[in-house]
This record gives sequence, structure tokens and C-alpha cells, in this order.
Amino acid sequence: SLHFNHLPQSEITLVESFYAAPGNVLESLGRRASAAGADARAVGHEARGLPDLSFTRGSARFAALAQRRVFAEVGFDNERALDAGVKRETLFVLTRSLTSGALVELTCLSNADEAERLTDSGYRDRIAAALADAIRDYRGSIEANPLDGGV
Repeated sequence: SLHFNHLPQSEITLVESFYAAPGNVLESLGRRASAAGADARAVGHEARGLPDLSFTRGSARFAALAQRRVFAEVGFDNERALDAGVKRETLFVLTRSLTSGALVELTCLSNADEAERLTDSGYRDRIAAALADAIRDYRGSIEANPLDGGV
């Protein structure tokens, strides 16, 4: 999931990536069960027991690769860009798909200079290429070091 930050601090440019760890997925499922007025095993995937959470290791791996690649591109011409790192978070888009994934905040639209850079199709293409490289990195990492079934 690709996003642009909009922060109160208009001078900041940062890149940050999020993924759901096992606890985040379980928290999300618990919230869903509470909202439905049922216990966690009575909702969706949980009707068959707790879901396999091994995909979260792939999420962590991909988030780190995407963060590294995207930050390298955003920071290439901007020495003030901040690498805000990879964070675990209970975000709907990450916790409900039950497959590896990440949410990447590509840069900050609240920074006028960065927003202007984004009007350049070449810059957008370089960010897209960085994401494509992260996907290739992830695929290669899975081939070299597969994720096993444990969490």
C-alpha cells in the first residue's frame, strides 16, 4: 500500500514503512470480534481457528527492503530527508489480508519542495523503480532464504 505523508511540520521529508507483526494481526482480529459482539474464533478466518501468521515474517522482510530502496531514492538529492525506519502497526490494510505486505509512506506532500519534486515524472519513475527493485529483492530473498511455516 503506497501513501504520502502530510505532517504538521512542513519542512520535513521522511520515508517510513509499516508491516503487521503477529500481535498486530491478532489485535486486529480481536477488535473485529469485539465489534461483531463475538469471540475471536467466531469471525471470518477464525472460525477454523487462529490463522497462520507466518506471512508476517515476509511482511517484515519486504517492509525493510522497500524502506531501504525508497529512502535511497528520496534521499539521493535531498540530504535533509529522514529515514524514519520500519515500524510494526495494526493497520487494517496490513492485518486483514493475511498475506505478506507493507504500507510505505513514500515521502511528505506537506513539504512544498518535495511536493514540487513529485510533479517531475522522472522522479516519480525513480521512486517506482525503487519499489520494483524492492519487490525483486524480496523475491530473490525468498528464493535464497525461504520463509518456513513458523512464526
